[in-house]
Amino acid sequence: MSGIEVDLMGETVADAKAVARACERRFPRPLTVEPAQLPKEPFARDILCLSVLSMLKGVAQAPAWGQPDPAWRDRIAAALAPVTARVDDWSAKQNRNGADDLSALSDRLLAASLDLGEPLAVARACGLKGG
Repeated sequence: MSGIEVDLMGETVADAKAVARACERRFPRPLTVEPAQLPKEPFARDILCLSVLSMLKGVAQAPAWGQPDPAWRDRIAAALAPVTARVDDWSAKQNRNGADDLSALSDRLLAASLDLGEPLAVARACGLKGG
């Protein structure tokens, strides 16, 4: 034993292994090393990238994950900036905020991203360097 204590919240290691196997069956794509294939339609691709990169940015800044790595945050920000600019440009051309529509689309695409690959593979396809 390494001396590290893990709180399984009442679950056993066998329970955890069963859950892991169920996740592998339900989400096989996130476990592959294949590059993520992004949507061909530019707007859907940008919204997907905005969603995944924004999620990773939030994770990178979350106190629960310890001290955030500034270089990691900078790489996420560098990949996020051009996508954000394109989505903002689209919103401006629509002459409306469109936040509700974008939020709903973002939620759907983020959920669908599980079938594309694990979040870092999707983020790399979106331009994240060194992720």
